[in-house]
Amino acid sequence: MVIHVKAEIVTNKGKFRIHNEENFLLNDKYMELTEENKKSSKRCKVPAFLAICEGVGETRYGRKEAYYTVKALKAERLKLEHLRTEEVIGEIDKIVRRINDGITDHTVLGSEIGTTLAALFFHERRIFLISVGNNLVYEIGDFKISPLLGTGWQEAGVRRQEEVETGGRHIHVPYLGSSSNQMQIQPEYGVLHYKAGITRYLLCTSGMAKALSEEKLKKVIFSETKSDKICNTLIEQALLNGSNEDLTVLLAEVRVTI
Repeated sequence: MVIHVKAEIVTNKGKFRIHNEENFLLNDKYMELTEENKKSSKRCKVPAFLAICEGVGETRYGRKEAYYTVKALKAERLKLEHLRTEEVIGEIDKIVRRINDGITDHTVLGSEIGTTLAALFFHERRIFLISVGNNLVYEIGDFKISPLLGTGWQEAGVRRQEEVETGGRHIHVPYLGSSSNQMQIQPEYGVLHYKAGITRYLLCTSGMAKALSEEKLKKVIFSETKSDKICNTLIEQALLNGSNEDLTVLLAEVRVTI
């Protein structure tokens, strides 16, 4: 099986934000804190790690936590490269929780500061999905888009972790940066098989979901052929629709020859 991955990313601080609180990882590329808007592309050899992050909390913190996360993922991803397929999820979970602990070490206990995370790890045998928070991941193929988070994961047979009970209450923490003394994060993980031919995966932060419906996403995706044009048009349409948030779109094209 021969696998080629090409990724396009566009991130934009939008019309109303002072800073872009989002960030991304294309294997080893990410956005520096001095940057606000960025476009990038990369052809990746497998294993490859792609991710988007959306800062949560005050501007001066949320963007730093997203930046911290992508830098940590860049370093930690190397630990996944030589693992057997059945070992990957366990190591990913350790990485996610180390990043969560690293964020809490630098923030005020109980404050709502952190970052969401959505990522794809392309292993030599499987594709692994990671999610903490409300970012969106879609699989694109056969003229349809299928959500791989939320109900889409359940339909695909992906088991969610059970809600954590703390102090007599059920607390769901949708971002990295929660204190293990008070509440716990609930990462979601999934595993996909490679498909022969071309399959694309779209990762979006929550601002995109608020600005564009799935029907509008489909209209843009299937009216364009080039990945960079799709990403640019999605951002443009979200801004035209009055989005008041920062926006990030990552499109990965996977070509598989069996």
